[in-house]
Amino acid sequence: MVANMISRVVRSKWLIVTVCTLTLVACRGSRGEGLPVAEGNSYATGFRIEQQDSLTLVEVYSPWATGGKREVMATYRITQPIRRIAPASCTHIGFLSALGELGSVVAVCNRSLVYTPLADSVADAGDSMTPNVETLVRQKVDAVMVSTYAQGDGASELMKKMGLRVIYNNEWMETTPLARAEWIRFVA
Repeated sequence: MVANMISRVVRSKWLIVTVCTLTLVACRGSRGEGLPVAEGNSYATGFRIEQQDSLTLVEVYSPWATGGKREVMATYRITQPIRRIAPASCTHIGFLSALGELGSVVAVCNRSLVYTPLADSVADAGDSMTPNVETLVRQKVDAVMVSTYAQGDGASELMKKMGLRVIYNNEWMETTPLARAEWIRFVA
């Protein structure tokens, strides 16, 4: 009976050691395969930020580019801070919260899915796949931050037609947690 108990303890210790070893090996900071890390970033491949004289130039790269080539999806020339933003993805709220910018949020898609406390005045802009453009216009947003789920995005095109500035945040397409976290620089 004692020998049986000792055998179980030894097996469970081996199991714990094996699980810990696999976890450490799996999380060792690999940058994934595909495109190299973008200039100025430590891990992220999907964007680049360049400071110029009176503006900040931000390029977002297409996550669907093929052949190992980087393809610019959007270029933003930022001359002043965005004061009124509408994140279309709940994950973007976390970045804004970490930056202390929840006060800049004037509308959000899928508000019922947001667990971060927001001001009562923050409007629900509907579903993130088909945002309520009228609500976004009514809230006078400076920009709508969206995640692209396909190369062609009809909702983003409609928002652009209505005069809204659409900012593509594709952090979810990065291959490592550190690369995804580095998108906080993009949001800032």
